[in-house]
Amino acid sequence: MKVLNMLFMLAMSQKMDATPSFGATSFKSIVCQQCERWCDSADTISVDSPIRVGKAGATGSRGPPGPIGPIGRPGAVGPSGIAGPVGPPGPEGVVNMTAIEELIDRRVELALGANVGLENIGEVRSRLERGNWIVFQRRMDGSLDFDRNWSDYRDGFGKTNGELWLGLEKLHQLTNSGSRELRIDMIARDGAHYTAKYSTFRIGSSHDNYRLDVGGYSGNMSGSGFMYNNNREFTTRDADHDGWSSGNCAIDDYHGASIDGGWWYVYCSYLYINGLFENMRWYGAAGRINLRFTEMKIRKTA
Repeated sequence: MKVLNMLFMLAMSQKMDATPSFGATSFKSIVCQQCERWCDSADTISVDSPIRVGKAGATGSRGPPGPIGPIGRPGAVGPSGIAGPVGPPGPEGVVNMTAIEELIDRRVELALGANVGLENIGEVRSRLERGNWIVFQRRMDGSLDFDRNWSDYRDGFGKTNGELWLGLEKLHQLTNSGSRELRIDMIARDGAHYTAKYSTFRIGSSHDNYRLDVGGYSGNMSGSGFMYNNNREFTTRDADHDGWSSGNCAIDDYHGASIDGGWWYVYCSYLYINGLFENMRWYGAAGRINLRFTEMKIRKTA
């Protein structure tokens, strides 16, 4: 029977001239044409008989893997992940002096040194009236000695592009020709930036030992700092006008620490920026802040 089924399928696959509907046609003539074999009358079957399909065989073994295909295109960038927690504070940094110098160079402020005499004060005042900041104090690298006598602080010392003190007499003339505001920019030794602003700033005459008039503090320092020195006369190592009867704050404070610089001392100060460079500091509610850079400047009050 299996042989007959195979022969039937072989015959049906060929092109025949006979009609496609075989009915009860003798299978003999068909098979004999294909196989050239003798088939007797007993081999007659009906092509309409159903063909039985056997059960599927067992699944064969897995073949070997094919070759690796080409690399596909990269997928789209995924969404940003959630930010991680803030890490612990890093170690104390070192102030980049090059960055400080570039900061100074980029400003439109006018820095004045001792080379600006009183005969030029009119030109400086006109710039001040136009809204320019006038820098009158700067500490940036400790290259200039601020342990000076009265005449030096009166007349001024330093250089325009470096450390400087404009001079008390020039400050007096510049701050008494109109309303002025004061700004003090500071950089701590750990790299933090601080600003103290005062809406009022005026310096008295030499007859009053260049008495300080300052007020209206705002800024990000802890405490008003310079306000403590308000209404005080200026003191140097050779002209003592502070409130300490048994010492001179321009030399050392009442704790015995060296100051070595002129200022409007009381007993003595919360702000030390004109003395030894390594001892520059600001005392406030948050404690002592050691400073690496300071710059004081004035401009016309808007």
